[in-house]
Amino acid sequence: MKDTRKKVLFMTSGFFPGGAETLLINILNSLNTERIDPIAVSLGELQKLEEHLRKDIPLHHFLRRFRFDLGPSVKIAQLLRNESIGSVLVFGFFCYFFVLLAMRKNKETLPTFVSLHSTQPRSFKHHLQNIAYSRLVKDNTTLIAVCRTQAEYLSARYRLPLSQFKIIYNGVDTNYWTIPQDPSERSGLREKLGIPSDSPVVVQAAMFRSEKRHDDSVRALAWLHGNSSLKPYLLFVGGGDERLIHRAHQLAVKERIRDYVKFAGYQIDVRPYYWISDLFTLSSESIETFSIAALEALSTGLPCVLTDVGGAREMIVAGQNGYIVPKRDPEAMAKAWLLVLERAGNFSREMIREQVKGRFSITQCVRNYEKILLGQPTIV
Repeated sequence: MKDTRKKVLFMTSGFFPGGAETLLINILNSLNTERIDPIAVSLGELQKLEEHLRKDIPLHHFLRRFRFDLGPSVKIAQLLRNESIGSVLVFGFFCYFFVLLAMRKNKETLPTFVSLHSTQPRSFKHHLQNIAYSRLVKDNTTLIAVCRTQAEYLSARYRLPLSQFKIIYNGVDTNYWTIPQDPSERSGLREKLGIPSDSPVVVQAAMFRSEKRHDDSVRALAWLHGNSSLKPYLLFVGGGDERLIHRAHQLAVKERIRDYVKFAGYQIDVRPYYWISDLFTLSSESIETFSIAALEALSTGLPCVLTDVGGAREMIVAGQNGYIVPKRDPEAMAKAWLLVLERAGNFSREMIREQVKGRFSITQCVRNYEKILLGQPTIV
């Protein structure tokens, strides 16, 4: 019997621990393989995140030997030919560049989709790279944005037709990210971390990188301790740049709140840390586009206070599931934390979770990716 499935190549620069990479794993694991036959390619080294990829999905690693090594494009071209690939979905412009080289070598043009997961560039260098990449975008390439704000920003800044963008909101597994069920787990982990059972906890799950501005959260906590009777704890979950982690430690000491700032480090399962918390926050000044970490927290029923970056306003409804604050403004962040913590009864964990299930589930996200790959209209 002839295989009528559409063979699709999925490609990333590497399965590094991050929101976009986790989303790609979720998409691959949830695809309807009766309609789509996936093959995955990574341009990076083997990563621990790949352990979560379904074992029946072929995964190829095409590594560069040096910075400007274009060798992977030759291997991609061979894969496109040998596997009779019908279309290509790449995560990011970097991968798109290699696919263009591969198709040029094969003298073919395949339907290509570029899933974009950043908005404002993290540096002037990245801005220049985006200008170069955007000039390569073919008219028949579909650009997938994860929110309207991102599509409008990239279209205006890099002169890409807005009509070339399709919007597919990020999604999370709401069967995995759930409201806590066992109260004893909450008290047990709090005791382990040295947090009293009745103290409010603000959790921030994010890799320590400069654009995440963890120091702003420490300053927000210091402002709150100095200007209100509320004495919450701040819980950082995530690894990253050791220098930035040390700096956050030192700032907590300087602000005299050392005992109220906890560092949990990298965690494979973040859910218990959300379950013991009362509020989720992000202090980023850039990069965030449509935070998967925030969606995960919302799916566990946590209200969120997010900086006004990327599509945060498309995720948060003020007073219903959290608040949006200006970036680089620890005092505004602290005041928003206070609003949530003092009015905790106004925020229903069940209602917050239902909003995610209705708009941002991984099921809806994957179905939209399937539809776009199969040439069907998506639902935003």
